[in-house]
Formats: sequence, structure tokens, C-alpha cells
Amino acid sequence: MEEPILKVRELSAAYITRRGFVRALNEVELEVAEGERVAIVGESGSGKTTLATIITRLEPPNLRVTGGSVLYKKRDLLRMSEDELRELRRTEISVIFQNPSESLNPLYTVGAQVIEALRARGVKGRGRLWEEAVELLRRVNLPQPERIMASYPHELSGGQKQRVAIAIAMAKNPRLLVADEPTTALDVSVQARILELLARINRETGVTQILITHDIGVAHDFADRIAVMYGGRVVEMGETHEVIENPMHPYTQHLVSSIPRGTDLPPGGAETLDYSLPERGCPYMPRCPYAKPEICGSKAPRLRRVNGRLVSCLLIAARGEMN
Repeated sequence: MEEPILKVRELSAAYITRRGFVRALNEVELEVAEGERVAIVGESGSGKTTLATIITRLEPPNLRVTGGSVLYKKRDLLRMSEDELRELRRTEISVIFQNPSESLNPLYTVGAQVIEALRARGVKGRGRLWEEAVELLRRVNLPQPERIMASYPHELSGGQKQRVAIAIAMAKNPRLLVADEPTTALDVSVQARILELLARINRETGVTQILITHDIGVAHDFADRIAVMYGGRVVEMGETHEVIENPMHPYTQHLVSSIPRGTDLPPGGAETLDYSLPERGCPYMPRCPYAKPEICGSKAPRLRRVNGRLVSCLLIAARGEMN
């Protein structure tokens, strides 16, 4: 793996609620190389979207980072001023949100919004701004880009709006693109086209991409590497083909078994995780078919290297398979 453009180290965070602090992330570890496509996978509540909001420093006001660091090009995003973060978002880090209808302003034409993103990057001149905006829409495979420029978001389909959102994100020429469930609201055929578009942009520009998804099938089709999250932790990370063909963590096995059935996860057990409680042992223990309370309940597992892959499982550690 090349020198990481992004390093997340022992990142912990909690939400402030009426019940007090509720754990969201617990000592998350993640590395992403420049130019790489990484998918972060997990079910609702696993912490994947919380992680994405901290990486982009767009976390909600009731979220508190309680420990760790997020290094982008060796600079800790958690220690940057608002002005420094604003500059990074203007020039280097872009986000694509789940619902383009919410991320696009309904009061302005598509052209005005793409041009505004180009202006933020420093592009000047009415003619040049128009030409670059049209070219961006053409690059994301929108037909008749001149007509789309004059359209309002409500006049476009869901797939077209998501392509516009991608064009706006790419207007900055970013080095890091974070896409949070960008295909969830789209039908399967449009999903595939959006993922192929993101992959093509990666090949053509070298932009590093992080995809947040609950669907490991989508991750399989998109990513060079997969990070699986559960209980606010990364429980397994490795090359996509290795994770899919030989999942090591019991939760990853659970996810992989859902691929032939589409995006719905198979039943995980009667007990659900209560993030308001102190962590005791492995967070997956109540749902794990292999759990041994005397081992799995003893302490929280940490990521360890297993044959070139990172896995967080006390049973694997107990069998001496770590290296």
C-alpha cells in the first residue's frame, strides 16, 4: 500500500442525548492510500456515517470527538481552524450526500450551482465558467448539458440529480471524495451507472474515494478495499476479493451471506446493541454464532493483522492466528 492520504487513529466519538453520552465510534483505525477506492460497510448504527462526517468535519452539533486523530496528508483535521477546514473543503475534499434533492438548492438552476462551485475554486470569467460547467455535466454523462444547465433540480430525475451533485463535487478538482450512500435512493440500474461513473472518475483523475454503504454487494462492485464496521469499530479490513471470498470476522461472514439476496441483511439475532451502555467485551458477542463468553466477554477486541488483513476478533487471537 502507498503512503496513506488519510490516517484515522484510535478515533472515538459520542453523541450527546437526553440519556447522556451515547457511544458512536470506539478507537476506529483506518488508512486510505492516495488514488484508492475504499468502501466502508456496515448496517445502520454501525458508525460508518458518523466516521464520514468526522473525516469531512461536517459532524452534527451533538457529536463530540472524545479521542484520536484524523490525519489528511499528515495534518490533523481535528486540530484545524474553521478557516483551514473551509479552505480544504473548497479545494481538496468533496462530499456527495445520500439524497441529492436535499443537497441541491431548489431555488437555483443547476447551472448556477455548478458555476458557484467553480467560482469557489477560483475559476473566473463568464464564458469560461459556462464552458467548464457544461463540460462537467457532459463528463458525468448528462445528456443535453446545456438544457440541464437551465433546469431546476425538481425538473430532473433522481439519477440526474445525483450526477449533478457529482459534477458539483468534482468542480473543486478534489483529492479526496467521500460519498455517503450515494445510490440508496436510486433503482438498481441507475445505481450501477452511478457507481461506474465514480469508478471512471477515479481512473481518469486519480481522486481518492471513500464510499459509505450498507450493501456489501455494492462495495464488492466498487472498491479496491473494504472496511467492515460494527459497534462503532472497524472489525475487518482488506482487499475486496479477499474479504468477499474468505471473510474472517463472523460479522463479515454475516454480511457476505446477504449478497445473493440483495441489500437486506439476514437476521442477526434477537439481541441488539445498546450503545448507551459501557462496552464489555466484543460488541458482536450477543449476535455471534461462535461466541465464547469466557473469551469474547473478557475485553474489547482490537484490530490485528492476520495474513495481510486486519481483523478484530478475540477468538482468532485465542487460536494464535495473529501475526
